[in-house]
Parts: sequence; C-alpha cells; structure tokens
Amino acid sequence: MILYRMQNGWPTDVIQDPFTGTPPAGTMAFDGTDAMLAYQAANPDKAPKPKPESNVPVEVEAWKLQAVLDRRGKLSAVNAAVDGYKGDDAPLIRARWRRGDAFPRDGATVNSLGAAIGYTPEEVDQLFIEADKITG
Repeated sequence: MILYRMQNGWPTDVIQDPFTGTPPAGTMAFDGTDAMLAYQAANPDKAPKPKPESNVPVEVEAWKLQAVLDRRGKLSAVNAAVDGYKGDDAPLIRARWRRGDAFPRDGATVNSLGAAIGYTPEEVDQLFIEADKITG
C-alpha cells in the first residue's frame, strides 16, 4: 500500500510510516487503482477513454487468411510482395508466409504485407474478421 500526503484533496507526496503502519494525520492510503480512479474522477477531461471492444481476432490460421485474400483477388499481389522483398529478414518473411500455421494480427509480417498491397490497418482488420468466420 502506498501512503500519500493529501493537500486540497490531492495526493501530493508519498509518506511511509514503518513503525505504526497507520497513516499519519492528513494522509490517505491508496493502492494504485484508487489513486488512478481518484485522479480520473477529478479530471474527467484527462481520463483515458476506454477502447471500444474489438471483434478483430488476435490471430487467424494461415490458410484462412490466404483464402480470404484469394477470394478478394489479392493473394497473387501478396505472394509477389513476399517474393520481391529483399530485406535482411526476407528468408524469415517467406518462410512465415509459406509455412506458418497462423498469423497474429499485430505481427510485423501481416502489417508489412498489408501495407505492400495498399491496405489500411482497418482493411487488414476486416481481413482477419472475415478469415475468422471461415469454418472447415
């Protein structure tokens, strides 16, 4: 537990009382969550906004993603981008694309290949959502 000295209702500095374990007069005890919630309540305009719930899967199986790209007529463009890539990690990118089991949405390979075919991050998200719906 962290003890804060309070001034005008705000935590101002940390106080530690190793002898009694009780807060001295004029202090309040907060855990990290309490302090964050108190700050957010007092500063609603500065409080972080909750992220909207996402229906984008964290990862999809490789064959499903490739099937969606093929359905959209983009598989050959991705294959050409993979084959034409000349970076130091080109062998890794090719192996991942050709023999990987699954692709994480936030992975560098997916983001790079999406950009290579002109897809925005939102369009890549839609690929993942569509791929995740494939069964079989």
